Amino acid sequence: MTFRRNFIFLDKVSSTNLHTESLLLSGSLPEGSVIYANEQTFGVGLGTNKWFSEPGKNITATVVLYPDFLPPEDQFKLTMVVSVSVCLLVEGIDITLKPEIKWPNDIYLNGRKLAGMLIKNSISANHISHTIAGVGMNINQTVFGEEAPLAISLSQITGSDYDISDMLTKWHNFLGKVYLDLKNGKSEEVFAAYMDRFYLKGKAAGYIINGEKMIATIVGIGDYGQLKLISADGREFTCGLKEVEFIPETK
Repeated sequence: MTFRRNFIFLDKVSSTNLHTESLLLSGSLPEGSVIYANEQTFGVGLGTNKWFSEPGKNITATVVLYPDFLPPEDQFKLTMVVSVSVCLLVEGIDITLKPEIKWPNDIYLNGRKLAGMLIKNSISANHISHTIAGVGMNINQTVFGEEAPLAISLSQITGSDYDISDMLTKWHNFLGKVYLDLKNGKSEEVFAAYMDRFYLKGKAAGYIINGEKMIATIVGIGDYGQLKLISADGREFTCGLKEVEFIPETK
């Protein structure tokens, strides 16, 4: 199936992911379809997290994929694809910008949160039948509430305002390229692009691992997307989502 530029623009929804789910229940959408909302009243993130976005200022969108070439155990590769595509968008604006991928689903810039994603995969037998990938990216918003103390936007960093529709189109182009690379067997290239931008890789930092506070270093990710770390005293850990927590740096 061809990666289509099929954009659906909405004024207000509770969540683009939830809206996309309802659209898929009533019929199919072409692969690559993007549902964009000018305003989300109940944007969601990982777990119980919420995504707060000023109307009309940011990218709040969901894309539909049909990665039936992937077995369920490879679903984290889709997180890699979306993460790399957001980084490429930022790097395309200014080559001096160095976005980083903070495991498992955030994009950081200058040590603060620029974007987040929520990816849901539907499994059918031995493959992934469809994926809805929601992305929230701070573009022109310059004031954030206390519920988002680490948030930052492109406008705050560069001093420029951006056309949201243009940014959405550019992101879609990068997403299509990286996704088709994965589909065409270039998973090693996608993995390398992902790890090249990995936040705190190879740097000692504070973590809580299985309830224990410690200094550890990220050394990579596991076969199923787990975070791999080595503690300061030499212990090796392979952690899932609920087994490790970053301790933010205090400045």
